[in-house]
Amino acid sequence: MDIKAFFDLGNQVLLVSALVILIIYVRKTTGIAKSSQLAAQKLKETSAASQQVAELSYKILEEMQRARSLLTAPIIKVFFKREKGRLFFVLQNIGTGLAKDVRYKFSPELRGEDGKNIERIVKLGDGLIDTIPPGYQLKNEFGHVGYYIDNEFNTGEEYNLDMPREFDVNIEYTHAVTGEKISYTYKLDLRVPTGACLQ
Repeated sequence: MDIKAFFDLGNQVLLVSALVILIIYVRKTTGIAKSSQLAAQKLKETSAASQQVAELSYKILEEMQRARSLLTAPIIKVFFKREKGRLFFVLQNIGTGLAKDVRYKFSPELRGEDGKNIERIVKLGDGLIDTIPPGYQLKNEFGHVGYYIDNEFNTGEEYNLDMPREFDVNIEYTHAVTGEKISYTYKLDLRVPTGACLQ
């Protein structure tokens, strides 16, 4: 065999070897690319799962804060009370937390026979109550039951019909721990028996 044929044969062997190596290389890099793509997909899924876990953790923390707030929340209840022929306007903290900056307002305006006590009740509602601790009751007398309703013979007859009997009482206060502003509107009726209120 001559030298030219030998080099041609060697050249062809090198080309075939290079082609085989190239095919092996392409297959390997394709496998690597598929593995990288699969790893990227798994990373994306893991990231999505991590995002969901983070969102769920945030929601759990929010719920824990709400639960804590409820456990330490003041709840101010307002009502009229009849006691020994007298009428009282009562504010009571039935919650477990301290209420700050307590304000309330009657609609229509509270009126009655005892102008001095009614004026005091209205002024208290303008922000004179700094705090009401849990379980505390602030009871304010404002007149006789008999001024509005027959209290002696229990006939249910009403007197002084020009005076309002039903009131909306809007109460606002601040949760001492969280600083949250809380407000309610109670519907009160002087004709309803002792301690009852509608909300």
